[in-house]
Amino acid sequence: GLYAVIIFFTILLLLFIVRRFGVSLLSAEGDVEVILKCIVAGQFANAARLHMDGTYRTLRGESALAIHPSSVLYTEDPPPYVVYNDVILTSNNYMRDITAVDPSWLADLAPHFYEFTPKMKESVVTEKRPKLSELFQREK
Repeated sequence: GLYAVIIFFTILLLLFIVRRFGVSLLSAEGDVEVILKCIVAGQFANAARLHMDGTYRTLRGESALAIHPSSVLYTEDPPPYVVYNDVILTSNNYMRDITAVDPSWLADLAPHFYEFTPKMKESVVTEKRPKLSELFQREK
């Protein structure tokens, strides 16, 4: 119906713009990393890191976020770093349209936004914190 017509004209408009500016059409040819890097390049400001309490925190601002229950990633092992498109504000702040990303891509594709490349680690969750008893033993 109406949506099909809108999509059709949107595609025609995009093709017109691409041809007008001489942009070549290329395929990723099955290379998913190229597509993910493209997403990161556009959504770099919407990045979050898995915190040790099991929630996500935005890389700038430390706002607490969670994966929306309708997401495919909701029932999977949580990835250490994600970028998201949207946040739904309810009792929790839920991220929607998310994908797992390599944190080095954030520093590579948006160095003007992320200045802390050496601090980026695989994930806080994988780090083992020492027990208090171990700390006291070291002092003796």
